[in-house]
Amino acid sequence: MPEDFDLLVESIDGYNILWVTSHCLAEVSNLIMQTNEKQAKELMAYFSNYVAKAKESHIPKEIIFKNGILTRLGVADTGLIIKSKRVSCVFTVDLELYLEIKNRGYKVINFNHLRTEKFIPPPRI
Repeated sequence: MPEDFDLLVESIDGYNILWVTSHCLAEVSNLIMQTNEKQAKELMAYFSNYVAKAKESHIPKEIIFKNGILTRLGVADTGLIIKSKRVSCVFTVDLELYLEIKNRGYKVINFNHLRTEKFIPPPRI
């Protein structure tokens, strides 16, 4: 949804440095490619320009594949958990990843919470 995209950009633009992992770049790219051809081309161009300003963190496969969380959460999420120790905040929509990072005491934001706050009005009493 366009509103989600705008909210995400607005939310992460407040940080001085945007860190990305190669695994997450691949996942985002794969999701973009699941849209129609025209939209994928536009999104990929924007994504490419946006992440050009980001810093990339490479987490060696030896570290990821030795981590006990790998079999439960997979390669990309394990890399993010490792990276979460060294960044000010992680954004995700993945509930399991969110809970894992939160339980480890690192700052994490579940984008679904931001979406709810922004787009669902509070109940009337």
